[in-house]
Amino acid sequence: MDAAPQQAILARVRDEVGVKCQKLFQDFLERFKEFEVVKYLEPAKELISPERCTLEVSFDDTEAYNQMLATTIIEEYYRVYPYLCQAVSNFVKDVGNLPKDKECYVSFTDVPVRHKLRELNTSLLGTLTRISGQVVRTHPVHPELVLGTFICMDCNGYIKNVEQQFKFTNPTICSNPVCSNRRRFLLDVDNSIFVDFQKVRIQETQAELPRGSIPRSLEIILRSEIVETVQAGDRYDFTGTLIVVPDVGALTLPSAKAEIGPRTRNNEQREGVTGLKALGVRELTYKMAFLACSVTNTSARFGGTDAMEEISQEAMKKRMTEAEWNRIYEMSRDRNLYKNIVSSLFPAVHGNDEIKKGITLMFFGGVAKTTEEGTSLRGDINVCIVGDPSTAKSQFLKCVSDLSPRAVYTSGKASSAAGLTAAVVRDEESSDFVIEAGALMLADHGICCIDEFDKMDPKDQVAIHEAMEQQTISITKAGVRATLNARTSILAAANPIGGRYDRRKSLQQNVQLTAPIMSRFDLFFVVLDECNEIVDNAIAKRIIDLHCDNLNDLQVVYQQDEIIRYINFAKQFKPILSQEAAELLVENYTVLRQRTGSGSGKWRVTVRQLESMIRLSEALAKIECMDEVTVKHVKEAKRLLQKSIITVEQPDIDLEEGMNNENLGMDIDEPPPLMAAFNAGGNAGDDDAPPSTPSNGMSHEPSKKKLTMTFEEYKNLSNMLVLHMRSVEESEDDTRGGIRKSELIAWYLDQIPDQLESEKELLDQKNFIEKIIDRLTYHIVFANNPLSGLLIIVTLAAVAPGTLALSAATAGLGLLLSVLIREPDNIVENGLSVFNPLLVGAISYALIPQIYGSFDSFSFLLVLLATILSVYLSRSLRSDKFSCIAWPFNLVEFALIFALSTQNGVDTVAKSVEPMFEMDNATSETTTTDAAGFYEQNATSVYIDWGMVVRGSVVSASQLFGVDNVIVGAIMYLAMLMYSPVTTAFSYFGALCGTFAGLELGVDKYKTYSGMWGYNSLLTGAALGGNLLVLNGQTAAATIMAIIYTPLLQYAIESIFVKMQLPVLSLPFVIATSLFLKLSEGREDPTFPRPVSVTFPEKQRYYYVTRRAFQKVLLSQFHMLSRRSLSFTL
Repeated sequence: MDAAPQQAILARVRDEVGVKCQKLFQDFLERFKEFEVVKYLEPAKELISPERCTLEVSFDDTEAYNQMLATTIIEEYYRVYPYLCQAVSNFVKDVGNLPKDKECYVSFTDVPVRHKLRELNTSLLGTLTRISGQVVRTHPVHPELVLGTFICMDCNGYIKNVEQQFKFTNPTICSNPVCSNRRRFLLDVDNSIFVDFQKVRIQETQAELPRGSIPRSLEIILRSEIVETVQAGDRYDFTGTLIVVPDVGALTLPSAKAEIGPRTRNNEQREGVTGLKALGVRELTYKMAFLACSVTNTSARFGGTDAMEEISQEAMKKRMTEAEWNRIYEMSRDRNLYKNIVSSLFPAVHGNDEIKKGITLMFFGGVAKTTEEGTSLRGDINVCIVGDPSTAKSQFLKCVSDLSPRAVYTSGKASSAAGLTAAVVRDEESSDFVIEAGALMLADHGICCIDEFDKMDPKDQVAIHEAMEQQTISITKAGVRATLNARTSILAAANPIGGRYDRRKSLQQNVQLTAPIMSRFDLFFVVLDECNEIVDNAIAKRIIDLHCDNLNDLQVVYQQDEIIRYINFAKQFKPILSQEAAELLVENYTVLRQRTGSGSGKWRVTVRQLESMIRLSEALAKIECMDEVTVKHVKEAKRLLQKSIITVEQPDIDLEEGMNNENLGMDIDEPPPLMAAFNAGGNAGDDDAPPSTPSNGMSHEPSKKKLTMTFEEYKNLSNMLVLHMRSVEESEDDTRGGIRKSELIAWYLDQIPDQLESEKELLDQKNFIEKIIDRLTYHIVFANNPLSGLLIIVTLAAVAPGTLALSAATAGLGLLLSVLIREPDNIVENGLSVFNPLLVGAISYALIPQIYGSFDSFSFLLVLLATILSVYLSRSLRSDKFSCIAWPFNLVEFALIFALSTQNGVDTVAKSVEPMFEMDNATSETTTTDAAGFYEQNATSVYIDWGMVVRGSVVSASQLFGVDNVIVGAIMYLAMLMYSPVTTAFSYFGALCGTFAGLELGVDKYKTYSGMWGYNSLLTGAALGGNLLVLNGQTAAATIMAIIYTPLLQYAIESIFVKMQLPVLSLPFVIATSLFLKLSEGREDPTFPRPVSVTFPEKQRYYYVTRRAFQKVLLSQFHMLSRRSLSFTL
């Protein structure tokens, strides 16, 4: 029988399962309601428009409507998919005027079943499933023939709706019963149905990759509306089914013999490719692929696609829940948002706050701009971390790669130029050259983390120059010419040459990076592995907590998903520079250029650092969701830039610098014997040589070199001396409370006997250790900073508003005098020329009404002279080299109190005489004589009230700068204890109260300033105890209340200033003392009960305030403190 009649007789089999699913699914679309409204009615009406053809359906809704229908779709998805699409078409036709030839499709979301790439096998073919992965390659979109219409070239008949199974498929036989054509057909393009087709390749993510395995990849087929919805580098969820497609690439393999077309063997018709028969490989013609119906960006909520789109706040609000939006609003209102985000980002890494701040600003980024000429200015921030091994560099990179939704982690040693930028490869199907994205392209609008950056080959480093600055990648290879986007931030980590950072060398000499690539980094952090007992203990504790899974106990303000969501929101802001911020940027750039312009070993500040400051300022404005960059943002950007790039180099220590003869207690014309012998270089006996010029011209240069040592050596030697002094003080047989300088030098020389081979080397080492001890003694800078003084002055201004006015006047006068002097630029002296006069004005307003009674011409003249004197002292005698930068104020303050106390005594006598002259006009001569005797008697009793001098100095100085200078504060405190013995009891009680309060409130005893709890309470007890002339139950109760109030205030202030203890060290003491002194001023003549004791008895006053006794005690205490200043301070 002929084959043509048989084909005509065969009937088409009806798929009952598909037809039933079609009916049930159409009923679901028509009847499923949400909030009493048919849910899919409005989305179906949108399909009438020409650009829409796919209806998105939630699988949860299908499962809730009919469990059997949902199960059938899951198990027989590929079989029933055409019927589901037909149900959608019928539903759309019922609700609107759908064009007759338009095809509609359906896509499912919220599919519960999810499989990894390694779990895909043939058992999942045709089922509805969901997979996830990272897109590594995207192919261009091209049309795909879905249903073809063919023309028979024998009878010109039409064969319609020939389904194409991922390859061009001709009809099996002509549909005309009288025509037996099987091979000669022509495709009718006009009547065929084409859809958009795109093929992408996904790869396993790092989190799903088993140990020691290579990431597997899979081809994803996208059709219709979902084409061009994925970007290389993003992570997506694909919903669809696993299918089998022809492996066209296998046809081109040289090991396989291609035999395309049918071949007959034993009357059987087959097609395919013969494989390697010797190995038993057969049928290399098919492979698995994934046909997707919907695509979901798994990182879209946290900055994936949203980071590349400029969307409005309303659109972003629709993508979030109400709770998420409210949380973002609360974060934007946080005044300490910047610090809280920094502390919450890397809880597993201890310290390195500046690096955390730089990475935080890198997340937010600056504002990308395009000039009128079309030049693009990048807004992304590049950060490089250079440091010793085991300093958490790679930990930062790993955290960022896991945190950022578009982050790529790679290693510089294992990456080539093509792997970082882009590679040109041949497509296995079309044989055309295509571009495969590298790490920088995959991290577009994200962060590229490159570890071991210094291990990259120089030719590979050159390849990323363009990507780091212009943020583009230009390729001209194999006939492919393209410019691709690489709008990414680069976070790089590098190790120094030799494994350890050498402070003697510059940054460029420590890393194997070229100058052009180093200048492209906005922030360059240097992390050193230094030995610090407190830091090492904290790091070890954090690591132990990490291994014991105790990191959950760490209190973080914000969770990581909240931070990433806020970053995604804040990046939509485009702040612009204000006029004040622009002027400050220009000023800061000019200053930085002047500072780093001289010296070949310093970091060169270029225009790129100015652009870096702009980007950092814009990132800070984005954190606060502001549309304008303000002055405070520029200041923080400059500070961070200085902390990173400008301070990476530590100069050598010059032991001669600043050590003038006055410091060493020597005459300027007479060098010390050791120095003379050292400078003479063995010619000390040459009497003909001048004292200042060595007899041998070559002898002076070696001394210059030997008196210079590296900072690392200086630090190690200093730590060695300090540890020895601590051990001596803690020893039981030490009764002197310290160690002499000669003993310390002798101990050091005993430790290095192997290094002393001659008498000259002994003298050299002795001279070295003397210089180091002198430098430690005279180059100590305490916590004496202007910010602390300003905070204290503001506190005093709240108690006495006139303080602010007089302080501003004296500070302005100091500034005017400083400008008129016009000395060379010196930042320390310029600041002290304003700061010390400001303190003079504050102390004058506090003392003059108390001692002198009121302001008059004499008191104003005193203030003027004191201001001029403080400016002169601040700008002379090299104030920046003294251990106490406020010593001009201390000296002027004492002179001011001395003058006021003397004038007060004279005025008291004059006021006593005036009434006697009035009595003389109304009485006889005898009265006049009595008046003269009275005047003479009082005149001989006039003395300087040393008690007032001591008491005023201690109280005012402790209120103004208390702990800001340890030596001066300790001397005045001891003087007050001698003048007021009762104060000792209050001091001890305050110290104990503050210490126990700190321990009960959980203060870390390893904290640097934990001792301030007891010290502030001690000062409160001393100050108030010294002000109370009569001690009884009422005054004692007030003092005890103030002492108890001080640690509570300390706890509140430390809670507010978590990372700013240094500027507000003495603020609790000042506030408590000022408050209780102000409360006691209203009781000028209180009615006290019976006194328990008198703080300042008149019997003891004259003894304690005589000049000889005061000077003797003060000098003895100063001698003791000077001898122990080194050990006490360090």
